[in-house]
Amino acid sequence: MEREKITYHALTIGVESGKTYWNKSATNYQQLIEHLKRYLKRDCHVVIYREIDGGIEFVKHISNFNFNQEG
Repeated sequence: MEREKITYHALTIGVESGKTYWNKSATNYQQLIEHLKRYLKRDCHVVIYREIDGGIEFVKHISNFNFNQEG
C-alpha cells in the first residue's frame, strides 16, 4: 500500500500592503513554519493548507504572523 503524499503550502498576505505571496512548499507543518521564520521579513497573515493526493485541506490561519514569533 502506498503512503499518501502530503505537502504543506502557505499563502502570505501583507498586513500593510495586502500583497500576496505563495511560499515554498514543505513536507510537514514544522518545516513550513521554519521556512517562514527564516525568510519572511514582514508582518503578514498566513493561510496554511495541505495537499493530499490532489485534494486540498485547510490547516490554519495565523493572523499578524511576525518572523520573530512562534507560528
